[in-house]
Amino acid sequence: MASATPKTTYKPGEKIPKAGIYKAVHVEHRQSHEVSLKKDEKFPACKHCGTRVSFELVSDTG
Repeated sequence: MASATPKTTYKPGEKIPKAGIYKAVHVEHRQSHEVSLKKDEKFPACKHCGTRVSFELVSDTG
């Protein structure tokens, strides 16, 4: 039986490892949504939930 690879999640302030489309997962105030982020920048904080937002890579764009 093959084990599933766990998704890596990132937090605001961490360096973005790959340019791509990331899913932003918020706390309570809104649904998850996709954002385009650039490599070597920092994951942003949310204006509403601050550093409680997290990010998962959906599609690597190079």
